[in-house]
Amino acid sequence: MKRDRFLDILANFHLNDDSAAVPKGQPGYDPLHKLRPFINHLNHLFQTTYIPEQHIIIDEALCPWRGKLSFKVYMKDKPVKWGIKLYHLCESKSGYVWQFEILCGMPGLSNRPYDVVQRLLGPLKSLGYCLYTDTYYTSLALAEDLASSNTGFTGTVLSNIIGLPKEFMNTKLDTGGVDFRRCKNTVVLRWKDKTDVAVLSTIHRPQMVAVNTRTSVKKRPTAIVDYHKNMGGVDLNDHMISYNAFYRKTTKWWKKLAFHMLTLTMVQAHCLYLKVRKMIGKPGMCLEDFMISVGEDLVTVPKSDGDQPTGAAVPQDPQQLRIQGSHLSHFLVPLKGRKNCCVCYARLKAEGTDSKYRRKRTKRTKWECQQCKKALCVHPCMKAYHTMQDYTRPLQNLV
Repeated sequence: MKRDRFLDILANFHLNDDSAAVPKGQPGYDPLHKLRPFINHLNHLFQTTYIPEQHIIIDEALCPWRGKLSFKVYMKDKPVKWGIKLYHLCESKSGYVWQFEILCGMPGLSNRPYDVVQRLLGPLKSLGYCLYTDTYYTSLALAEDLASSNTGFTGTVLSNIIGLPKEFMNTKLDTGGVDFRRCKNTVVLRWKDKTDVAVLSTIHRPQMVAVNTRTSVKKRPTAIVDYHKNMGGVDLNDHMISYNAFYRKTTKWWKKLAFHMLTLTMVQAHCLYLKVRKMIGKPGMCLEDFMISVGEDLVTVPKSDGDQPTGAAVPQDPQQLRIQGSHLSHFLVPLKGRKNCCVCYARLKAEGTDSKYRRKRTKRTKWECQQCKKALCVHPCMKAYHTMQDYTRPLQNLV
């Protein structure tokens, strides 16, 4: 694909009807109106394609963006600090995103951590899943609510959280020391290694387990061991996206977010691909090779038995190159030299240009029609003609 053709497609790229958007400040206003059909489609696709394993996590992800945007956020713990914040519900083992939500300041939509967790869990609630979160989402009310709905919960907690005894949370512990309290279905556990770590859990008992380190064997609480084991799904997903991220600069925030979600979709497909390859006992491709393979299949495989390959792929066999439109039986064959394309020449002549200008601006080609013996471009990318019917219109008067 040529550069100008790609830029023309990118300039006319849209995902929703802008005329149907509700103005800001009126009921029904959606900050993500430009992307709403695409977001809903991806969420539906992710949920219907795969059912996650028992251990799931909720964490934040970031789409890089430093331009002007009302819901742009700053996250100091991320490699890229500025951008658009996304909430991901992932499978902890593979990083598969089962559902996501974008922080956009939607009117009437609560962004409290408790409400975000309830929305993301959705139909997974009360099915026996075990949820892991960090300190941003963890609260005693959330742990008790999920426990009553047959959903396990484990998450790190701050010392000043509401509902926990201050004397217990502020007590100093020796290195390796453990202390815990129980509140209904929730165990509050504190353990000190180099720093104090506090965990809320409804699925763990205050027990210790031996863990092999680089130098020795240490005992750690089972809740903390499982937390570190299962809390890397979102980071794994972000890590995979960063390998082949879409870094093209654009002044449109929604295009940047759309291509970020498109990259996320490719990572999702690669995750399922690796699962299938592992089931049949065969090795899989790396993400880069997988993306190249998918791209080649999309531009070369016909949509149906009678369709020709679409996209930018050009068949290598000269007998398969032919004019589209009303000249489907005219195949192109190579010339010994190069000639002026009759379509380009006829277009310039119809515009009333002189012969010197036509000879200078007409495209030179090494192909000609096997039947008509007229020199033709394989892909005459002329700005005045945007469809294959327009490409062949001047040719109808010549052959």
